[in-house]
Amino acid sequence: MFKSILSSILLLVFTFTAFAQKDFTKEADNEFTNEGFYKAIELYKKAFSKEKRNEKKAEILFKIGECYKLSEDHKQAQVWYDKAIKANYPNPLLYLHMADAIKADGRYDEALVYYNQYKEKAPGDKLGADGAKSCELAQKWKDEPARFEIQDEVLINSKFY
Repeated sequence: MFKSILSSILLLVFTFTAFAQKDFTKEADNEFTNEGFYKAIELYKKAFSKEKRNEKKAEILFKIGECYKLSEDHKQAQVWYDKAIKANYPNPLLYLHMADAIKADGRYDEALVYYNQYKEKAPGDKLGADGAKSCELAQKWKDEPARFEIQDEVLINSKFY
């Protein structure tokens, strides 16, 4: 009798642990908080494949973009932000971060479009206006470089001088 009860309890414990699924999103959020961005990316991708709700999927896409942005991989950040935009992620910061990633690649005219979209979605925040102005100035400086030419003076700039 004791053996049958013990085996039944063990069977139930193993059954419940077999059906318990990992929460990849929570693990990824912990990695993100601890600045383990590459590990968080992999966990978010696993969470995305398991998730069924479209709102959560859009949020996961945004978080993957954030991981890439904070890892200084602006090309991949743009890819994932674009996916989040197509998934209708509602947070207006998506447009600001997309603009920042595009601006980091030196494509100021494209970044300006996203800064303007951010200004429309978050009219009280001046970051959109500042970003748009910085794009306009950077493009101007790129088109009209300074009149000065800087040359390296090897003798003056040596470590012995």
